[in-house]
Amino acid sequence: MLTDAKRILSVTTISFDAALQDIGMAYFNGKTLVLATEEQANNPLALAALINAQHINMVSGTPSRWQTWFTSDDFCEAIAHVGICRAGGEKFNDTLLAKMRSVTGARIFNCHGPTEITVATNNAELTHADIVTVGRPQLGVTEFIVDADGNELPVGVVGELYISGRGVARGYNNLDAMTRERFIGYSGTRIYKSGDYAKWLPDGNVLILGRTDHQIKLRGLRIELGEIENVMLRVEGMKKVVILIRQLGRQGRTPCGLRRRHPGTHRRRARRLSAGSSPPVPGAFPPGRKSRGA
Repeated sequence: MLTDAKRILSVTTISFDAALQDIGMAYFNGKTLVLATEEQANNPLALAALINAQHINMVSGTPSRWQTWFTSDDFCEAIAHVGICRAGGEKFNDTLLAKMRSVTGARIFNCHGPTEITVATNNAELTHADIVTVGRPQLGVTEFIVDADGNELPVGVVGELYISGRGVARGYNNLDAMTRERFIGYSGTRIYKSGDYAKWLPDGNVLILGRTDHQIKLRGLRIELGEIENVMLRVEGMKKVVILIRQLGRQGRTPCGLRRRHPGTHRRRARRLSAGSSPPVPGAFPPGRKSRGA
């Protein structure tokens, strides 16, 4: 893949595990790494100017970021001249693949892997692919797809994806119970239970089909909807809360809270969550709001 790229653009923050891939690919392969500022990463016009000025030939980003970038004609013109386009961190859908193919002749890759296995486990080249998969396990990674009893499943049967390899983490810091639940021994090796529903395809590729829990990925961030609900329920007067992902105009896909208040609860109390005087919801996904009286 890297034979087609000499100058790699990184748009991610250093705290996002995907930054390790950008840095490692450049550092260990003698490539040039160009770092975009936050302003450039969020502004497709500025990013297009950077790609042109720095002669970038490899660009990576989350699918939601690619969709935002493609709203700019200038970005589409700039990306037409790169050699590699990579996406990861969220679901890579057919619409995004079709858009990439219409804009650029670059090689297109889908990168997949949870943080718990140190960045990535699978890569798929989608340049001429018929369907969007995450590809085969990378070198040094072994994967199992199993049923609820831990039995390995044949090709085409859906189960949970287990991942093993040298990148599997030791566990979660100060979360012993969760560590014991998610990191277990299986088939003579230590594995991470990914929580992804998946199946093997006849060609050896893995197709991800959803989650076994309520975790979602939004703008590259892993979100546990239940955690947001628990925070909102700590606001005085809240009775029930449900967090859903909805398309809100230009805001894109956003967590929205549907809440039920106790009778007589003043609306100002319910607004405290957004005002910042209540237990905080991370600023990366402030919930939209709807309320219904009991």
